[in-house]
Amino acid sequence: MQAEDFIQQYMHCDPAGRKAMFSSLISSESLNELLSAYNWDDGLNLPADVANHPSCDLGTALNLFWLAEGVEAYLNGQDYSAHQRSWVEFCKELAEKILANHYAPGPVPFVVPVGVSKRHMLRKQGVPEVFLSDTPATASAIER
Repeated sequence: MQAEDFIQQYMHCDPAGRKAMFSSLISSESLNELLSAYNWDDGLNLPADVANHPSCDLGTALNLFWLAEGVEAYLNGQDYSAHQRSWVEFCKELAEKILANHYAPGPVPFVVPVGVSKRHMLRKQGVPEVFLSDTPATASAIER
């Protein structure tokens, strides 16, 4: 099933149906593909399901963090209004999992979507290195 079709079906399911759909996904590559096709105006249910999926690897989690504008929430989370709290909490929980090594390196590589100057600025603002470093796919994951 194409990512766009999966997302359309997912958006029209109840929570039990969403859980069943996600249980059919078995690879971090599939999860990453969903993130690439997802419309972030549709809420945080799908991104949360990706973050909590057992196949979510470090590359997928970092991609999710950056797509969610997690750096902004990490640096300025306390400055947002009450209606943005769920986004801030999602980003902070994801950041905590990444920092706690919850996600193992796997088949999905990640390239930080900002240049050297921006990375330097973010380092000076206290953004941890894991969010500012490219993550290659692991050799063992590639060989599978």
